[in-house]
Amino acid sequence: LHAGKCGEAVAGLETLGDENTNVPFTLYGFGAFMKSAHFQYYLGVVESACGDEKAAHKRWRKLSKSSEPIDSADYIFPYLAAKKLGETDAQTKIDAAVEALKASPDNSRASVVFAQGALLMAAGKSDEGDALLRKSLQDGDSLLQYLSLTELVEASRK
Repeated sequence: LHAGKCGEAVAGLETLGDENTNVPFTLYGFGAFMKSAHFQYYLGVVESACGDEKAAHKRWRKLSKSSEPIDSADYIFPYLAAKKLGETDAQTKIDAAVEALKASPDNSRASVVFAQGALLMAAGKSDEGDALLRKSLQDGDSLLQYLSLTELVEASRK
C-alpha cells in the first residue's frame, strides 16, 4: 500500500478466498479464515488506505455491531472498528472492555494480555499498551504474535 500498489492489493483481496489449484492447501479456499474479525478489520484498513472509504466503513460498521468472546484474539476488533468509524461512544466502549479484561479470571492469558494492550493503545494509553503488546509478543501463539506486532506497527505510524 505504501508502495502505491493499491490496485494490486484490492484485486488480490477479491480472489483471496478462492481455491488455487496450484496450491493444495487452498482446496476449500480461505473463506472461513476471511470471516474472522481481525481479517475483516484489516481488510477495512487496506480499503481505507487505498481510498475506498465507503467499502471500509461498510465493513467496519458491520464489524462494530458484532461481538467476540472475551478470551478470543478477535475480541478487540469490534471496538477498534467503532473507533475507526468515529462512533461517539467508541471510547466509552473501549474503556469498558479494558475493565472487563482486567476483571477477567483469565487476565494473564496471552489473548487477554494482547487485548488489553491493543485497547489501551486505542485509548491513547501508549506506554501501558505498548508494554502489554510487547509482553504478548513473547507468547508462543503465532496469531497473537502477528496481531501484537501489527498493532505496534500501526501505533508507530500515528
